[in-house]
Amino acid sequence: MSFPFTTLCPHCSAEHDRATKPFNEPGSLPGSLGPGDFSLCFNCGQWSVLDRNDMLRRPTSTEARRIKHDPRCTRIRAAWLLTHHTST
Repeated sequence: MSFPFTTLCPHCSAEHDRATKPFNEPGSLPGSLGPGDFSLCFNCGQWSVLDRNDMLRRPTSTEARRIKHDPRCTRIRAAWLLTHHTST
């Protein structure tokens, strides 16, 4: 489920009018995007983090390591790459 939620990607400045939590941590509500949650930009494929003001920001170095080593993030990014692959 996605929710109306306007944000700007901090990497490419693309505007997104919906946000969906890509996966749920234990104890969190399904689909509820909250502070500290990761979000993948559909435009550039980079990960961002939702801050306390409901704005996306670039991940800290610690968050970037978590994203890099989380197999769920790896699978989601790989799926994004497959949908954005252009053949020559």
